[in-house]
Amino acid sequence: MQRNSTSPLNGRSIAGILFAMFLSALGVDFLFNAGLLAHFYVHPGAVLLPPQQLVRRIPFGYASILLTLGFELWLLLRIEIRGTAAGTAFGAVLGAVLGIAGGLGLFSLTPLGPGFLAGVALCQFVEYTVAGALAGTAIESRRVGKVIALGFAILIAGAACSAAIQALSRPAIR
Repeated sequence: MQRNSTSPLNGRSIAGILFAMFLSALGVDFLFNAGLLAHFYVHPGAVLLPPQQLVRRIPFGYASILLTLGFELWLLLRIEIRGTAAGTAFGAVLGAVLGIAGGLGLFSLTPLGPGFLAGVALCQFVEYTVAGALAGTAIESRRVGKVIALGFAILIAGAACSAAIQALSRPAIR
């Protein structure tokens, strides 16, 4: 059956695309925050909450990611961006803007160092770039199930990489 990429997506397809985007963002988030940036959270300093409080507030961080991914998807649909390359380019621009703006905002009011802020900005850049690629692919191909499977694969890879990073750096973190 030929899929028509010019007809509007139904609500179920849009929800599936957003789900895939969120899964991929979680995978990237795990890689960065539970892996590459973990040492900043183990010794939080004067600005970050203690690890026990940080863990309790994780759902708020994921809610913020879901909200901005919903905005990204709305923009992709609204301005009719289709295809992997176009979605990737759009996501990269959005991720760079959000990451750099957020980093500058945090730099202006906290003593967080440039290493942590650059890591957070890079994480956002990668999250929205990958999410844009998945959404652009699904919008054009209408193969939402395949894109959800890719989102799950990215989630699993990100979790596995973060676990490996933690295992390899365990002596250095303590």
